[in-house]
Amino acid sequence: MNTISKITLAILLGVIIALGYGGFCDKSTSGSSNTPPNQVTSPMPSNGETGVPATLQLSWASASGATSYDVYLGTTSTGWSPITTSITALSYTSPTALAYTTTYYWRIDSKNSAGTTTGNPWSFTTGFNTQLVGSYNTPAWAYDVYVAGSYTYVADGSSGLQIIDISNPVTPVLVGSYDTPGAALGVYVAGSYAYVADGNSGLQIIDISNPVTPVLAGSYDTPGSAGGVFVAGSYAYVADANSGLQIIDISNPVTPALVGSYATSGSAGGIFVAGSYAYVAAWTAGLEIINISNPAAPALAGSCYTSGHAYNVYVAGSYAYLADAESGLEIINISNPAAPALAGSHNTPSSAVDVYVVGSYAYVADAYSGLQIIDISNPAAPASAGSYYTPGPAEGVFVAGSYAYVAAYDLGLQILGGIGQ
Repeated sequence: MNTISKITLAILLGVIIALGYGGFCDKSTSGSSNTPPNQVTSPMPSNGETGVPATLQLSWASASGATSYDVYLGTTSTGWSPITTSITALSYTSPTALAYTTTYYWRIDSKNSAGTTTGNPWSFTTGFNTQLVGSYNTPAWAYDVYVAGSYTYVADGSSGLQIIDISNPVTPVLVGSYDTPGAALGVYVAGSYAYVADGNSGLQIIDISNPVTPVLAGSYDTPGSAGGVFVAGSYAYVADANSGLQIIDISNPVTPALVGSYATSGSAGGIFVAGSYAYVAAWTAGLEIINISNPAAPALAGSCYTSGHAYNVYVAGSYAYLADAESGLEIINISNPAAPALAGSHNTPSSAVDVYVVGSYAYVADAYSGLQIIDISNPAAPASAGSYYTPGPAEGVFVAGSYAYVAAYDLGLQILGGIGQ
């Protein structure tokens, strides 16, 4: 090869190298600006999330190749217009609060100079406007609560029964009290009497016809430790811990008398009576359904073992709602009492110890996570609809009107508004 050929070859190689490396690299670098960005991922709130606060921040993960984003938000999934465009941040905060208990649809479109990539549509549902309205710090430890008329009756442990005027929920006022001999753990009000499950002192029946000066009418010392009570007709049904279900004739409140009993498989903590059946939250044994058509001879109809520790139960329609401690809320189909079956569940953040059902919502006293509101419109798929962290551990709950009354242990009665709004 002569010298000219070598020089020519070197020049040609230089051109090839320049084109092959520099040229191709330039094409690769400029290619990103000629390609639309990827779709946005990782939405917050997550798709389908419920109980979302009405004061909302949307956020998402960066989309590869995107230089800006358009945000779409509305109450319908079609016909959208962006609420803001060409933002570079990976979040958007609504300047105004959203509507409560409303389903919203949203998407994020990613953009660059090459075009726009339409994002996937997502949805979320806002929760209740739950907020603290008023409170009354009882002298001991509030375990349970019952609302009748303008009064709330609190089972307050070693301080017995506390009667609080709630005609103005913002400023509840103590009007009367009765110091029971044991530890008041549960309360049920029927007519002019408050029936108190009083621990080792059994059932205490207190005349509340004058709330200012409640007086003892009668009592029955059950063999175990009375933790829950439900009154139906002429009978008080007592959840008596290791002594199971105790059925007491209260037709004469001055002289209550034992009629029958049933030894549950687990410790009886809570009870609900509907029709001919008593539904007992039986601790490690789950739910036990007892036929009480003959109060003198109650008999087991069926049972449903649960994964937690059954504290309390509420029955509505064909379902029993079980506060199952570490397993949260368990929903059990009881349409056939002989064969109850788990329909759905919702694992609450803390420990579910009481439950109250109104319409499509279950209100769960969840100990250190306060009040949890759960949408039960689909029993197979219950979902969070809101929550409120009470200042004391939530031990009991009663819902009346647009208020939830929470027995908050060492901080007494907490009254929450915005229920059902």
